[in-house]
Amino acid sequence: IVPITVKVLPVEMKLLDLKLTLLSDRVKPGDYLRAEVTLYNLGKTKRVDVNLSLILIDSENMIEIAKTEESLAIETSLSKIVSLKIPKNIIEKRYLVKAVATYLTENIKQEAVASAFVTIETPLLEKEFFGLPLKTILIYFAVFSFGSAISAIAIISYLKKKEKEKRFKVAIDFST
Repeated sequence: IVPITVKVLPVEMKLLDLKLTLLSDRVKPGDYLRAEVTLYNLGKTKRVDVNLSLILIDSENMIEIAKTEESLAIETSLSKIVSLKIPKNIIEKRYLVKAVATYLTENIKQEAVASAFVTIETPLLEKEFFGLPLKTILIYFAVFSFGSAISAIAIISYLKKKEKEKRFKVAIDFST
């Protein structure tokens, strides 16, 4: 019998934390949703390779609407602004935005997940009425109102001037 000493070393695990901050809680259809994604390496390893996904999900039926992905390497922490194109024909309502960081630990797939809500809507002044944006209709109305007011002032001024130039204030009937 040969005495053997076995020393068990702890496995250096990879551990990530993920933070998601939306730069705007309202986005209009066809624009870009911009979010700050911050990854923290909390494990013992010096570097972690990560596949980062930003996903827009319909919060009613959990259907994926839009997605963007990229690969990153994290040493201690990393903050990044990620943009996601919102479809132009999307239904205007509240959606779930989910950030997922996927990485391997001992050949086992791990995920760090963070989420937030965003409202997809067209701003009031950009909504269309009769085929024109409300902003355009209001500008036309303001120009028309200003033009009408200037015209009314000019007419009143003209009539006052004519009234002052009259020799007689009332018509005289010379027939009697």
